[in-house]
Amino acid sequence: MKTPKESYSGKRPYVGHFSIFGSSVYCHVTKYAVKKLEPTTKLGIFVGYTDTPHNYQVYLPTNMMTVVRRDVRFDEEKAMRVSLERELELHADEELLAPKVEETHINVEQPHVEDPRVETTTQVESSKEGRKGIREANRLLDDV
Repeated sequence: MKTPKESYSGKRPYVGHFSIFGSSVYCHVTKYAVKKLEPTTKLGIFVGYTDTPHNYQVYLPTNMMTVVRRDVRFDEEKAMRVSLERELELHADEELLAPKVEETHINVEQPHVEDPRVETTTQVESSKEGRKGIREANRLLDDV
């Protein structure tokens, strides 16, 4: 369970510079592409990296297209908050679906329907006759 670099060098690679995929990104729009009172940033979603360094692939939902941008600001705190909220919701749903320990040991009495054709005895005179009565009762139940 090691990366190739880790198995070669014996050290864990530093991955602190990676950003969270799917986090909100604010892309800079050049002053030539906007008019006077329009915003100078566009909200996008971080999709991935490119082969060239310091370039990021960003999905712009307003334009419905993926673009490569260099000047971006990541809002990873928002992504972490959303991730933690989803995780808490999942755990709350699991607690609702999972049976509780006390509930598993409670015996729920099912309504008993007596078959008028089968007679049950409460006292058995001897063990041989008791087994014989049980066999007869089982045979009668199998016939039903």
